[in-house]
Amino acid sequence: MAGAGAEDLVQWLEAKVAEQTVEWRETFDAMPAAVLILDEERLVKRANAAAARLFHRSPQALEGISFATLVPSQFNQFGEPSPPGNPRSGGYTLAAPWPDGQWHLLNLNSVADGRRFLWMAQDISQEKRSEISALNRKQELSILFDLAELLNHAIHKHALLQQALNYLLPRLADLWGGKVERRGGVFLLDAAAGILHLAVNVGLPVEFVTAEAKIPLGHCLCGIAAAKRRVMTVSGTRRAQAKGYPACICESPGDYAQSIIPLLGEKTVEGVLFLYFRAGHRFNAEEKDFLSSLGRLLGMAVYNSRLREELKLRASQDELTGLKNRNEFQRLLEEEVKRALRYKRPLSLLMLDIDHFKRVNDTYGHPQGDLVLRTIGEALRESRRASDIAARYGGEEFTVLLPEVGLKAGVRAAERLRRTVGERPVHLTKETITVTVSVGVSTLGGPVSDAASLVEAADKMLYVAKASGRNRVEATGPFKSEGSTAV
Repeated sequence: MAGAGAEDLVQWLEAKVAEQTVEWRETFDAMPAAVLILDEERLVKRANAAAARLFHRSPQALEGISFATLVPSQFNQFGEPSPPGNPRSGGYTLAAPWPDGQWHLLNLNSVADGRRFLWMAQDISQEKRSEISALNRKQELSILFDLAELLNHAIHKHALLQQALNYLLPRLADLWGGKVERRGGVFLLDAAAGILHLAVNVGLPVEFVTAEAKIPLGHCLCGIAAAKRRVMTVSGTRRAQAKGYPACICESPGDYAQSIIPLLGEKTVEGVLFLYFRAGHRFNAEEKDFLSSLGRLLGMAVYNSRLREELKLRASQDELTGLKNRNEFQRLLEEEVKRALRYKRPLSLLMLDIDHFKRVNDTYGHPQGDLVLRTIGEALRESRRASDIAARYGGEEFTVLLPEVGLKAGVRAAERLRRTVGERPVHLTKETITVTVSVGVSTLGGPVSDAASLVEAADKMLYVAKASGRNRVEATGPFKSEGSTAV
Protein backbone atom coordinates (compact mmCIF):
# COMPACT_ATOMS: atom_id res chain seq x y z
CA MET A 1 0.00 0.00 0.00
CA ALA A 2 3.07 2.28 -0.17
CA GLY A 3 2.23 5.46 -2.09
CA ALA A 4 -1.49 4.68 -2.15
CA GLY A 5 -3.87 7.59 -2.62
CA ALA A 6 -7.03 8.28 -0.64
CA GLU A 7 -9.19 6.35 -3.11
CA ASP A 8 -6.88 3.34 -3.03
CA LEU A 9 -6.81 3.34 0.79
CA VAL A 10 -10.58 3.45 1.13
CA GLN A 11 -11.13 0.78 -1.51
CA TRP A 12 -8.39 -1.43 -0.12
CA LEU A 13 -9.61 -1.28 3.47
CA GLU A 14 -13.25 -1.74 2.45
CA ALA A 15 -12.34 -4.69 0.26
CA LYS A 16 -10.38 -6.31 3.05
CA VAL A 17 -13.18 -5.87 5.53
CA ALA A 18 -15.70 -7.08 2.95
CA GLU A 19 -13.79 -10.33 2.68
CA GLN A 20 -15.28 -11.14 6.08
CA THR A 21 -12.31 -13.28 7.00
CA VAL A 22 -11.77 -13.79 10.70
CA GLU A 23 -8.23 -12.48 10.43
CA TRP A 24 -9.20 -9.16 8.85
CA ARG A 25 -12.25 -8.69 11.00
CA GLU A 26 -10.08 -9.15 14.10
CA THR A 27 -7.49 -6.74 12.66
CA PHE A 28 -10.19 -4.15 11.93
CA ASP A 29 -11.68 -4.47 15.41
CA ALA A 30 -8.27 -4.40 17.07
CA MET A 31 -7.43 -0.97 15.64
CA PRO A 32 -7.18 1.49 18.57
CA ALA A 33 -8.79 4.28 16.56
CA ALA A 34 -12.50 4.37 15.88
CA VAL A 35 -13.00 3.72 12.16
CA LEU A 36 -16.10 4.36 10.06
CA ILE A 37 -16.37 3.60 6.35
CA LEU A 38 -19.08 5.76 4.78
CA ASP A 39 -20.74 5.40 1.40
CA GLU A 40 -21.51 8.20 -1.03
CA GLU A 41 -24.64 9.09 0.95
CA ARG A 42 -22.56 9.43 4.11
CA LEU A 43 -24.15 6.36 5.66
CA VAL A 44 -22.05 4.01 7.75
CA LYS A 45 -21.13 0.88 5.87
CA ARG A 46 -18.61 -0.54 8.32
CA ALA A 47 -17.66 0.25 11.93
CA ASN A 48 -15.03 -1.34 14.12
CA ALA A 49 -15.12 -2.12 17.85
CA ALA A 50 -13.45 1.18 18.85
CA ALA A 51 -16.18 3.09 16.98
CA ALA A 52 -18.80 1.03 18.77
CA ARG A 53 -17.30 2.03 22.12
CA LEU A 54 -17.11 5.69 21.12
CA PHE A 55 -20.74 5.84 19.96
CA HIS A 56 -22.12 3.40 22.56
CA ARG A 57 -23.63 1.15 19.89
CA SER A 58 -22.68 -2.19 18.41
CA PRO A 59 -20.91 -2.24 15.02
CA GLN A 60 -24.01 -3.77 13.48
CA ALA A 61 -26.26 -1.06 14.99
CA LEU A 62 -24.04 1.65 13.50
CA GLU A 63 -24.34 0.33 9.95
CA GLY A 64 -26.77 2.35 7.86
CA ILE A 65 -26.81 5.36 10.24
CA SER A 66 -26.15 8.81 8.80
CA PHE A 67 -22.81 10.32 9.78
CA ALA A 68 -24.55 13.63 10.51
CA THR A 69 -26.58 12.03 13.31
CA LEU A 70 -23.51 10.49 14.94
CA VAL A 71 -20.97 13.32 15.16
CA PRO A 72 -21.96 16.40 17.20
CA SER A 73 -22.12 19.63 15.28
CA GLN A 74 -20.98 21.80 18.23
CA PHE A 75 -17.20 21.91 18.47
CA ASN A 76 -15.15 24.12 20.77
CA GLN A 77 -11.80 25.81 20.30
CA PHE A 78 -10.05 22.53 19.57
CA GLY A 79 -11.48 22.34 16.05
CA GLU A 80 -13.70 23.95 13.47
CA PRO A 81 -17.12 22.49 12.69
CA SER A 82 -17.39 20.51 9.48
CA PRO A 83 -20.06 21.16 6.85
CA PRO A 84 -23.25 19.43 8.00
CA GLY A 85 -23.19 15.71 7.30
CA ASN A 86 -19.65 15.65 5.91
CA PRO A 87 -16.45 14.59 7.61
CA ARG A 88 -13.67 17.10 7.20
CA SER A 89 -10.71 15.94 5.10
CA GLY A 90 -7.23 15.76 6.60
CA GLY A 91 -6.08 15.54 10.20
CA TYR A 92 -7.41 17.79 12.96
CA THR A 93 -8.54 17.82 16.62
CA LEU A 94 -11.95 18.66 17.96
CA ALA A 95 -13.83 18.60 21.23
CA ALA A 96 -17.58 18.19 21.46
CA PRO A 97 -20.32 16.96 23.79
CA TRP A 98 -20.96 13.32 22.97
CA PRO A 99 -24.15 11.25 23.36
CA ASP A 100 -22.82 9.92 26.70
CA GLY A 101 -23.14 13.44 28.13
CA GLN A 102 -19.36 13.93 28.37
CA TRP A 103 -17.08 16.16 26.34
CA HIS A 104 -14.66 14.15 24.24
CA LEU A 105 -11.42 15.36 22.72
CA LEU A 106 -10.65 13.54 19.47
CA ASN A 107 -7.74 13.35 17.06
CA LEU A 108 -9.43 12.91 13.69
CA ASN A 109 -8.29 11.79 10.24
CA SER A 110 -10.45 11.30 7.20
CA VAL A 111 -9.82 10.50 3.56
CA ALA A 112 -12.22 10.38 0.65
CA ASP A 113 -12.34 9.14 -2.93
CA GLY A 114 -15.20 11.45 -3.92
CA ARG A 115 -17.84 8.82 -3.24
CA ARG A 116 -16.75 7.19 -0.02
CA PHE A 117 -15.08 8.34 3.16
CA LEU A 118 -12.81 6.66 5.65
CA TRP A 119 -13.26 8.41 9.03
CA MET A 120 -10.87 7.61 11.92
CA ALA A 121 -11.00 9.07 15.45
CA GLN A 122 -8.61 8.55 18.37
CA ASP A 123 -10.26 9.50 21.69
CA ILE A 124 -7.60 11.37 23.67
CA SER A 125 -10.00 12.72 26.28
CA GLN A 126 -8.52 10.69 29.13
CA GLU A 127 -4.98 11.61 28.14
CA LYS A 128 -5.93 15.27 28.03
CA ARG A 129 -7.78 15.00 31.34
CA SER A 130 -4.69 13.39 32.86
CA GLU A 131 -2.53 16.18 31.45
CA ILE A 132 -4.89 18.85 32.81
CA SER A 133 -5.16 16.99 36.11
CA ALA A 134 -1.37 16.92 36.42
CA LEU A 135 -1.20 20.63 35.67
CA ASN A 136 -3.97 21.36 38.18
CA ARG A 137 -2.22 19.20 40.75
CA LYS A 138 0.95 21.19 40.26
CA GLN A 139 -0.99 24.44 40.71
CA GLU A 140 -2.76 23.04 43.78
CA LEU A 141 0.55 22.07 45.38
CA SER A 142 1.86 25.56 44.61
CA ILE A 143 -1.18 27.08 46.34
CA LEU A 144 -0.73 24.84 49.39
CA PHE A 145 3.00 25.61 49.58
CA ASP A 146 2.51 29.38 49.25
CA LEU A 147 -0.35 29.31 51.76
CA ALA A 148 1.81 27.41 54.26
CA GLU A 149 4.52 30.07 53.87
CA LEU A 150 1.94 32.81 54.44
CA LEU A 151 0.55 31.11 57.53
CA ASN A 152 4.03 30.73 59.04
CA HIS A 153 4.33 34.51 59.28
CA ALA A 154 0.92 35.12 60.85
CA ILE A 155 0.63 35.16 64.64
CA HIS A 156 -2.89 36.16 65.58
CA LYS A 157 -5.68 33.77 64.63
CA HIS A 158 -8.04 36.27 62.98
CA ALA A 159 -5.25 38.00 61.07
CA LEU A 160 -4.05 34.59 59.93
CA LEU A 161 -7.47 33.63 58.58
CA GLN A 162 -8.12 36.97 56.86
CA GLN A 163 -4.77 36.80 55.09
CA ALA A 164 -5.45 33.20 54.06
CA LEU A 165 -8.89 34.06 52.65
CA ASN A 166 -7.60 37.12 50.78
CA TYR A 167 -4.89 34.94 49.24
CA LEU A 168 -7.02 31.89 48.45
CA LEU A 169 -9.96 33.38 46.57
CA PRO A 170 -8.04 34.87 43.62
CA ARG A 171 -5.74 31.83 43.43
CA LEU A 172 -8.72 29.46 43.31
CA ALA A 173 -10.29 31.64 40.62
CA ASP A 174 -7.09 31.29 38.59
CA LEU A 175 -7.06 27.53 39.17
CA TRP A 176 -10.70 26.76 38.43
CA GLY A 177 -11.65 29.73 36.26
CA GLY A 178 -15.21 30.98 36.25
CA LYS A 179 -16.37 28.22 38.59
CA VAL A 180 -15.25 30.19 41.65
CA GLU A 181 -17.04 33.21 43.11
CA ARG A 182 -14.67 35.48 44.97
CA ARG A 183 -16.45 35.39 48.30
CA GLY A 184 -16.46 33.18 51.34
CA GLY A 185 -15.63 33.10 55.02
CA VAL A 186 -14.54 31.16 58.07
CA PHE A 187 -16.48 30.12 61.15
CA LEU A 188 -14.48 29.22 64.27
CA LEU A 189 -15.80 26.68 66.72
CA ASP A 190 -16.36 27.39 70.39
CA ALA A 191 -16.06 23.75 71.41
CA ALA A 192 -17.33 24.29 74.96
CA ALA A 193 -20.54 25.97 73.74
CA GLY A 194 -20.86 23.91 70.55
CA ILE A 195 -21.29 27.11 68.51
CA LEU A 196 -19.65 28.26 65.26
CA HIS A 197 -18.92 32.00 65.20
CA LEU A 198 -18.20 33.97 62.02
CA ALA A 199 -14.55 35.03 62.28
CA VAL A 200 -13.58 36.51 58.89
CA ASN A 201 -15.17 36.94 55.47
CA VAL A 202 -14.70 38.35 52.00
CA GLY A 203 -17.55 39.64 49.83
CA LEU A 204 -20.46 38.80 52.15
CA PRO A 205 -23.46 41.16 52.41
CA VAL A 206 -23.32 43.77 55.17
CA GLU A 207 -26.55 42.51 56.73
CA PHE A 208 -25.00 39.07 57.10
CA VAL A 209 -21.77 40.30 58.65
CA THR A 210 -23.56 42.58 61.14
CA ALA A 211 -26.01 39.89 62.24
CA GLU A 212 -23.56 38.29 64.69
CA ALA A 213 -23.71 35.02 62.76
CA LYS A 214 -23.74 31.96 64.99
CA ILE A 215 -24.41 28.35 64.00
CA PRO A 216 -24.98 25.49 66.46
CA LEU A 217 -22.80 22.46 65.78
CA GLY A 218 -24.70 20.00 63.56
CA HIS A 219 -27.10 22.66 62.16
CA CYS A 220 -27.14 23.67 58.47
CA LEU A 221 -24.39 22.62 56.07
CA CYS A 222 -21.62 24.43 57.95
CA GLY A 223 -22.60 22.87 61.26
CA ILE A 224 -22.98 19.44 59.65
CA ALA A 225 -19.53 19.65 58.00
CA ALA A 226 -17.97 20.53 61.36
CA ALA A 227 -19.84 17.78 63.20
CA LYS A 228 -19.03 15.10 60.59
CA ARG A 229 -15.46 16.35 60.03
CA ARG A 230 -15.74 16.00 56.25
CA VAL A 231 -16.08 18.26 53.21
CA MET A 232 -19.69 19.04 52.29
CA THR A 233 -20.47 20.13 48.72
CA VAL A 234 -23.70 21.04 46.95
CA SER A 235 -24.08 21.91 43.26
CA GLY A 236 -26.88 24.35 44.09
CA THR A 237 -28.36 25.66 47.32
CA ARG A 238 -31.93 25.36 46.03
CA ARG A 239 -31.34 21.76 45.04
CA ALA A 240 -29.74 21.07 48.45
CA GLN A 241 -32.78 22.45 50.28
CA ALA A 242 -35.07 20.41 48.03
CA LYS A 243 -33.15 17.32 49.15
CA GLY A 244 -33.77 18.17 52.78
CA TYR A 245 -30.58 19.99 53.74
CA PRO A 246 -31.40 22.89 56.08
CA ALA A 247 -30.85 26.46 54.91
CA CYS A 248 -27.51 27.91 55.98
CA ILE A 249 -27.03 31.19 57.75
CA CYS A 250 -24.11 31.75 55.36
CA GLU A 251 -26.44 31.66 52.36
CA SER A 252 -27.16 34.80 50.37
CA PRO A 253 -29.77 35.48 47.67
CA GLY A 254 -29.58 33.46 44.47
CA ASP A 255 -28.55 29.95 43.61
CA TYR A 256 -24.94 28.82 43.72
CA ALA A 257 -22.79 25.83 44.50
CA GLN A 258 -21.05 25.65 47.86
CA SER A 259 -18.22 23.81 49.51
CA ILE A 260 -17.87 23.71 53.29
CA ILE A 261 -14.48 22.47 54.47
CA PRO A 262 -13.83 21.49 58.09
CA LEU A 263 -10.66 22.98 59.56
CA LEU A 264 -9.06 19.99 61.27
CA GLY A 265 -6.45 20.42 63.98
CA GLU A 266 -4.75 17.78 66.10
CA LYS A 267 -7.77 15.56 66.84
CA THR A 268 -9.95 18.70 66.91
CA VAL A 269 -12.28 20.63 64.63
CA GLU A 270 -11.29 24.30 64.74
CA GLY A 271 -14.04 25.59 62.45
CA VAL A 272 -15.13 25.56 58.80
CA LEU A 273 -14.14 27.38 55.61
CA PHE A 274 -17.07 28.05 53.27
CA LEU A 275 -16.64 28.98 49.60
CA TYR A 276 -19.09 29.85 46.81
CA PHE A 277 -19.03 28.45 43.26
CA ARG A 278 -21.08 28.92 40.13
CA ALA A 279 -24.48 27.21 40.35
CA GLY A 280 -24.47 23.74 38.85
CA HIS A 281 -20.78 23.05 39.48
CA ARG A 282 -20.27 19.43 40.48
CA PHE A 283 -17.20 18.81 42.57
CA ASN A 284 -15.05 15.91 41.40
CA ALA A 285 -12.92 13.70 43.66
CA GLU A 286 -9.70 15.60 42.92
CA GLU A 287 -11.29 18.94 43.83
CA LYS A 288 -12.64 17.49 47.08
CA ASP A 289 -9.20 16.07 47.94
CA PHE A 290 -7.64 19.48 47.37
CA LEU A 291 -10.27 21.20 49.49
CA SER A 292 -9.65 18.65 52.25
CA SER A 293 -5.93 19.44 52.10
CA LEU A 294 -6.76 23.14 52.41
CA GLY A 295 -8.89 22.38 55.46
CA ARG A 296 -6.12 20.39 57.14
CA LEU A 297 -3.52 23.09 56.44
CA LEU A 298 -5.73 25.91 57.72
CA GLY A 299 -6.98 23.80 60.61
CA MET A 300 -3.48 23.05 61.87
CA ALA A 301 -2.54 26.73 61.54
CA VAL A 302 -5.58 27.74 63.64
CA TYR A 303 -4.87 24.93 66.12
CA ASN A 304 -1.24 26.02 66.56
CA SER A 305 -2.27 29.66 66.88
CA ARG A 306 -4.82 28.72 69.54
CA LEU A 307 -2.19 26.72 71.43
CA ARG A 308 0.18 29.69 71.36
CA GLU A 309 -2.56 31.93 72.73
CA GLU A 310 -3.38 29.42 75.47
CA LEU A 311 0.29 29.03 76.40
CA LYS A 312 0.69 32.80 76.52
CA LEU A 313 -2.40 33.05 78.71
CA ARG A 314 -1.15 30.33 81.04
CA ALA A 315 2.20 32.05 81.29
CA SER A 316 0.48 35.25 82.42
CA GLN A 317 -2.41 33.82 84.45
CA ASP A 318 -2.76 32.41 87.94
CA GLU A 319 -4.17 28.93 87.44
CA LEU A 320 -6.19 28.82 90.65
CA THR A 321 -7.99 32.20 90.48
CA GLY A 322 -7.84 33.07 86.78
CA LEU A 323 -6.31 36.46 87.61
CA LYS A 324 -2.99 37.77 86.31
CA ASN A 325 0.00 36.15 87.98
CA ARG A 326 2.74 38.13 89.71
CA ASN A 327 5.15 38.21 86.75
CA GLU A 328 2.50 39.47 84.35
CA PHE A 329 1.28 42.01 86.90
CA GLN A 330 4.82 43.31 87.38
CA ARG A 331 5.21 43.76 83.60
CA LEU A 332 1.90 45.60 83.29
CA LEU A 333 2.66 47.70 86.37
CA GLU A 334 5.90 48.97 84.81
CA GLU A 335 4.03 49.90 81.63
CA GLU A 336 1.25 51.73 83.47
CA VAL A 337 3.69 53.65 85.68
CA LYS A 338 5.65 54.82 82.62
CA ARG A 339 2.44 55.89 80.90
CA ALA A 340 1.15 57.73 83.99
CA LEU A 341 4.44 59.60 84.48
CA ARG A 342 4.76 60.49 80.79
CA TYR A 343 1.25 61.90 80.49
CA LYS A 344 0.99 63.09 84.12
CA ARG A 345 -2.06 60.89 84.82
CA PRO A 346 -3.15 59.47 88.22
CA LEU A 347 -2.46 55.82 89.07
CA SER A 348 -3.37 53.98 92.28
CA LEU A 349 -2.62 50.52 93.62
CA LEU A 350 -4.58 48.32 96.05
CA MET A 351 -2.93 45.50 97.99
CA LEU A 352 -5.28 43.02 99.69
CA ASP A 353 -4.63 40.25 102.16
CA ILE A 354 -7.20 37.71 103.40
CA ASP A 355 -7.60 38.03 107.15
CA HIS A 356 -6.75 34.93 109.20
CA PHE A 357 -6.30 32.79 106.11
CA LYS A 358 -3.97 30.43 107.98
CA ARG A 359 -6.84 29.72 110.36
CA VAL A 360 -9.03 28.71 107.38
CA ASN A 361 -6.37 26.29 106.10
CA ASP A 362 -5.76 24.83 109.57
CA THR A 363 -9.49 24.40 110.28
CA TYR A 364 -10.83 23.22 106.93
CA GLY A 365 -7.75 22.06 105.01
CA HIS A 366 -5.86 23.47 102.04
CA PRO A 367 -8.37 22.32 99.35
CA GLN A 368 -11.05 24.36 101.16
CA GLY A 369 -8.59 27.25 101.40
CA ASP A 370 -8.31 27.08 97.59
CA LEU A 371 -12.08 27.60 97.41
CA VAL A 372 -11.65 30.79 99.43
CA LEU A 373 -8.93 32.01 97.04
CA ARG A 374 -11.14 31.29 94.02
CA THR A 375 -14.01 33.21 95.63
CA ILE A 376 -11.79 36.25 96.20
CA GLY A 377 -10.65 35.99 92.57
CA GLU A 378 -14.27 35.98 91.39
CA ALA A 379 -15.03 39.03 93.53
CA LEU A 380 -12.08 40.95 92.08
CA ARG A 381 -12.99 40.06 88.48
CA GLU A 382 -16.61 41.10 88.96
CA SER A 383 -15.84 44.33 90.84
CA ARG A 384 -13.08 45.79 88.65
CA ARG A 385 -13.42 48.08 85.66
CA ALA A 386 -12.29 46.85 82.24
CA SER A 387 -9.15 48.97 82.52
CA ASP A 388 -8.23 47.74 86.02
CA ILE A 389 -5.59 45.03 86.39
CA ALA A 390 -6.24 42.44 89.11
CA ALA A 391 -3.65 39.83 90.08
CA ARG A 392 -2.83 37.21 92.66
CA TYR A 393 0.39 38.56 94.09
CA GLY A 394 1.29 35.51 96.11
CA GLY A 395 -0.27 33.22 98.73
CA GLU A 396 -3.35 35.03 100.04
CA GLU A 397 -2.24 38.45 98.74
CA PHE A 398 -3.91 40.18 95.80
CA THR A 399 -3.32 43.45 93.93
CA VAL A 400 -5.52 45.72 91.84
CA LEU A 401 -3.96 48.45 89.68
CA LEU A 402 -6.29 51.40 88.99
CA PRO A 403 -5.27 53.55 85.97
CA GLU A 404 -6.68 57.10 85.89
CA VAL A 405 -7.61 56.86 89.62
CA GLY A 406 -6.28 59.18 92.31
CA LEU A 407 -5.93 58.44 96.04
CA LYS A 408 -9.42 59.51 97.12
CA ALA A 409 -11.16 57.48 94.39
CA GLY A 410 -8.75 54.61 95.08
CA VAL A 411 -9.81 54.50 98.73
CA ARG A 412 -13.48 54.43 97.70
CA ALA A 413 -12.75 51.55 95.32
CA ALA A 414 -10.91 49.70 98.09
CA GLU A 415 -13.84 50.17 100.50
CA ARG A 416 -16.31 48.82 97.92
CA LEU A 417 -14.11 45.82 97.35
CA ARG A 418 -13.68 45.19 101.09
CA ARG A 419 -17.44 45.19 101.58
CA THR A 420 -18.04 43.01 98.53
CA VAL A 421 -15.67 40.33 99.80
CA GLY A 422 -17.08 40.44 103.33
CA GLU A 423 -20.64 39.98 102.09
CA ARG A 424 -19.85 37.16 99.67
CA PRO A 425 -20.45 33.63 101.03
CA VAL A 426 -17.77 31.00 100.49
CA HIS A 427 -19.37 27.60 99.95
CA LEU A 428 -17.08 24.96 101.40
CA THR A 429 -17.77 21.27 101.16
CA LYS A 430 -19.61 20.96 104.48
CA GLU A 431 -20.49 24.53 105.40
CA THR A 432 -20.62 28.12 104.20
CA ILE A 433 -18.36 30.79 105.68
CA THR A 434 -17.41 34.41 105.04
CA VAL A 435 -13.97 35.99 105.07
CA THR A 436 -12.68 39.57 105.25
CA VAL A 437 -9.76 41.38 103.69
CA SER A 438 -7.45 44.16 104.74
CA VAL A 439 -6.46 46.67 102.03
CA GLY A 440 -3.54 49.05 101.60
CA VAL A 441 -3.80 51.91 99.06
CA SER A 442 -1.02 53.96 97.46
CA THR A 443 -0.96 56.54 94.66
CA LEU A 444 1.78 57.59 92.28
CA GLY A 445 3.17 61.02 93.10
CA GLY A 446 5.63 62.79 95.40
CA PRO A 447 8.03 60.30 96.98
CA VAL A 448 6.13 57.46 95.26
CA SER A 449 7.80 57.92 91.88
CA ASP A 450 8.18 54.48 90.33
CA ALA A 451 6.74 50.96 90.30
CA ALA A 452 8.82 49.71 93.22
CA SER A 453 7.91 52.61 95.53
CA LEU A 454 4.22 52.32 94.55
CA VAL A 455 4.19 48.65 95.63
CA GLU A 456 6.22 49.40 98.76
CA ALA A 457 3.83 52.18 99.84
CA ALA A 458 0.72 49.99 99.32
CA ASP A 459 2.39 47.13 101.20
CA LYS A 460 3.14 49.43 104.17
CA MET A 461 -0.48 50.58 104.28
CA LEU A 462 -1.61 46.94 104.19
CA TYR A 463 0.59 46.23 107.21
CA VAL A 464 -1.00 49.22 108.99
CA ALA A 465 -4.50 47.88 108.20
CA LYS A 466 -3.54 44.48 109.62
CA ALA A 467 -1.99 46.02 112.73
CA SER A 468 -5.05 48.25 113.23
CA GLY A 469 -7.47 45.36 113.57
CA ARG A 470 -7.96 43.94 110.03
CA ASN A 471 -11.02 44.19 107.78
CA ARG A 472 -10.20 47.79 106.99
CA VAL A 473 -8.60 50.10 104.40
CA GLU A 474 -5.52 52.23 105.07
CA ALA A 475 -4.02 54.68 102.59
CA THR A 476 -1.04 56.99 102.20
CA GLY A 477 -3.16 60.00 103.22
CA PRO A 478 -5.73 61.33 105.73
CA PHE A 479 -8.52 58.87 104.86
CA LYS A 480 -10.18 56.98 107.67
CA SER A 481 -11.39 53.43 107.02
CA GLU A 482 -15.04 52.54 107.36
CA GLY A 483 -13.96 49.01 108.28
CA SER A 484 -14.67 47.23 111.51
CA THR A 485 -12.03 45.87 113.82
CA ALA A 486 -14.18 42.80 114.42
CA VAL A 487 -12.51 39.54 113.55
